[in-house]
Amino acid sequence: MKLALGLLAVALLCQPVVAQNCDDRDVPDDAWFATSISADDLVQMVPRRMLIMRAFWESGPEALVIEDPAEVNDLFSLLAANQRIGHACGYHWGIVFEDSSRRIIQHLHNKKCEAYRNFHDEIQSRLQRYFHRVDTAPTHYLMNVELDPSADPMAIAGLLERDGRRAFLLVHPDSRLPQLRITKFAHGAISRGEDAAMEAIGQKAREKVNAVIELLKQQENARVFVEPRSNRSSWGRGEYETAVEATVVFPLGFDPSRLERYREQLAPESRDPDVMKTLNELEPPFERPASYTLTIASPKPYSKELADAIRAASPAIRGVTPVQRERLDD
Repeated sequence: MKLALGLLAVALLCQPVVAQNCDDRDVPDDAWFATSISADDLVQMVPRRMLIMRAFWESGPEALVIEDPAEVNDLFSLLAANQRIGHACGYHWGIVFEDSSRRIIQHLHNKKCEAYRNFHDEIQSRLQRYFHRVDTAPTHYLMNVELDPSADPMAIAGLLERDGRRAFLLVHPDSRLPQLRITKFAHGAISRGEDAAMEAIGQKAREKVNAVIELLKQQENARVFVEPRSNRSSWGRGEYETAVEATVVFPLGFDPSRLERYREQLAPESRDPDVMKTLNELEPPFERPASYTLTIASPKPYSKELADAIRAASPAIRGVTPVQRERLDD
């Protein structure tokens, strides 16, 4: 029931966009948001292929893999440094661009209410053709390959690219490493609406997080996995309190007992006992992932024989499963 009510609420927010050319004179500037492909990406990344697949509201094994350089780069260029109208509608499709280093950038698209500031009609036309091909003539079928976290996903991906198969690291390879969430609070006795003072308190929390990150980099060979970002803010007892959070990862085999020596530096320093309980008990800050999942796009649909052949490529492969079909909206 909760899910159904949630979907209804989203549906009410997600009326189809009427404008076809998205003339920016008709849309306030603060309604536009950058796409996931920046101007820097356009310079620094040369995608070698793209994967078109269902995402978020819809899922299914059918997909399209396109490896023609001109076709891939044309769409990449249209989306790069572009903007679209912000919405709370979720998404139906994912367009994944991958370069020769296996770095990916994923652009998500809602089929009902997506509007682009530049090249709107051309983008929509191209994407609709791709989506139709996924529905009617897919080139590949998606499967999830579960790996032991000690395995190198890049190496396994290379092993699996044979017989027309393509491997995509849709989950960052560092996600398999031991990781620690760092949360630091800062406080101040200020009144509501004092924006500059609120910003200064937030900056203080950010500096605390950065200090811990530098310490762990130097002492434990940690590296940043999720960059510092604002996490939560609250008012109470005449004080404003805000938090900044980041995640670092450690080398495989890291012993979490070593974190005891940083107990003081890692203390969140919130003055709210309920927040401290949540942080320390309900959300354990240290995690050792049990597995890593990469995605295979195969020209043949899933079968037990195919799964066995993929699994035989490496003892680090624990299992192979097809992407399941699901649809959450109409």
